[in-house]
Amino acid sequence: MIIKIIIIIFFSITYIFSNTNNDLINFNKNVEKGLNYLRIDYSIINKTTLIDNNNNKIFEITINPRRNNYEEVLMMTFSCIGKIINNKLLKSNNEKLYIPSIVIVHCNVPIGKNDIYFKSSSTYIIIDSFVTGVINASAFWNEIILSTEYLSGEVYLKNIPSFFKENIEYENLIASRIAIENKNNPKSANLISMALKSKYIPGLQGQLESILMSHMKSKHSELMIDVLGSNPSDEQLLRLGKLIFIHIQKPIEKLQEIHTMDSIRFLWNGGEYPISINEFYSKNSTN
Repeated sequence: MIIKIIIIIFFSITYIFSNTNNDLINFNKNVEKGLNYLRIDYSIINKTTLIDNNNNKIFEITINPRRNNYEEVLMMTFSCIGKIINNKLLKSNNEKLYIPSIVIVHCNVPIGKNDIYFKSSSTYIIIDSFVTGVINASAFWNEIILSTEYLSGEVYLKNIPSFFKENIEYENLIASRIAIENKNNPKSANLISMALKSKYIPGLQGQLESILMSHMKSKHSELMIDVLGSNPSDEQLLRLGKLIFIHIQKPIEKLQEIHTMDSIRFLWNGGEYPISINEFYSKNSTN
């Protein structure tokens, strides 16, 4: 009987990992198909699933644009990958599918006098928000610029983006839950209104950052310490604030569906739903 159970567990685990690898292959094929259609010269780095120390799935690709069109090709590459990610997020069983937490695009083109190469990174939720129109091209380009690391010789001239230090899916889970709790809160109405207008008014998104910081510190500092285990940096608070703005623009039914699927996917990947976030909102709803 024990032998039978061991055999069943063995084949179950084999099936799960086989599905993961098969879906990565399928993801790569879709990326190849999209980039070939766009006539972008590329080479995919991922042949197996890459996971960093914070349990983020990393997808890496190298593109080979010309010196005079690398910005356009970089945006098109992120868009192509974003469309594939979005298609997977729309599926009801997406917890079993390969969805990279972070996408890294290496740009293999010399720029400047010293032949400086660079790579740009973004999280799946920011890329998906760009391809679905929640954030505009200008805002997405700013996100890419902030994450860009320049390579001179064999040395990167800038530290890696801060989101590599965190679990991306966990941060997104927290942000979507906060968005749900504040969606119908009259006190948040002005912030929501500004979030909805920000993508249409040039320069407004930049002005919202100081408001976001103030709002996160005054309304959610206790919650952040509970769910993150420590006092978050200003950079992390701002990143969470941006995610909340992205989520809070969605209809409540859609937002609840997204949060449910995000939670299932996070649990499927070995995480634990933060009980402290339930306790925080239960306590504050009774006050």
